[in-house]
Amino acid sequence: MRATFWIPFVLGFTLAADPAAAQAPQVLLYGDSLTTNYDGKPGYASRLIGMGWDAQNRARSGQQKATGVEKLENDLGLGLITGESEAAVLMWGSNDFEASPILNTDCIADALSFWRCHFEVVRSAFVAQVQAIEALGVDVIVAFPPPQYVAGVAEERNAALEFMRFLVQRDLEDLGIPLIDFYDEFLAMPNPQAIMDADGVHMNDFGALYLAIRVDETLRAQGLSPP
Repeated sequence: MRATFWIPFVLGFTLAADPAAAQAPQVLLYGDSLTTNYDGKPGYASRLIGMGWDAQNRARSGQQKATGVEKLENDLGLGLITGESEAAVLMWGSNDFEASPILNTDCIADALSFWRCHFEVVRSAFVAQVQAIEALGVDVIVAFPPPQYVAGVAEERNAALEFMRFLVQRDLEDLGIPLIDFYDEFLAMPNPQAIMDADGVHMNDFGALYLAIRVDETLRAQGLSPP
C-alpha cells in the first residue's frame, strides 16, 4: 500500500522538478478585438492559448481607444519586447489606420489624396515597428484582417482595407515576413459570414477558432511548437 501512494508522488515530484521541459515558446499577440475578447465576442488569443501556446495577449479593442499599433509602439518604447520572446503576431486591423494616433497634418486637404497620404504615413510607421521587433531577434508574423460585412458601409471599409493590404503586402514581401492573409482567405470561402458575428466584423466561436488554427499553423511553419 505504501508503494501505491509513494510511486505516484515520486513521479509527480520528478516531473515538476524540470520546469524548462514544459516551457512553451513565448509568443506576443498584438491587435484589436479580433485578437482579444470584446463585449462577449471571442478573439483568437484565448483559443491559441487553449492549444497549449505560451502566448501573451497584448491586444486591445479599438473601442477602448488603444489600437494594436499604439500598444506595440508603447511596448517598444518601454522595452517590454525583448529577445526572450520568440515570435510576435501582429493582427493589424482597420482600427489601426482609421483611428491612428499618428499625426497627418502634412497630408493635403483633398479627401481621396488625404487618405492615400494618411495610409502611407501609418504604413511607414508600422513597417518601422516591424523592423524594430526583428532587430531584437524576435520573429514577426503579420495577419491581415478579414473583409467586413456591415450593411451600408462594407464597400467603403473594404476598399480601405484592400488599399492598405496592397501597401502592406509589398513591404512584407521585401522584408521576407510571413503574412496570414485572412482577407483573401475569407473572400475564397463560400459563406464567410457563417463563422462571423452578426455584426459583420467580429468572429463567432468557429471564426475565432479558425483564426487561431491558422496562426498555429504559421507559428509551426516558423519552427515553433507548443509543449
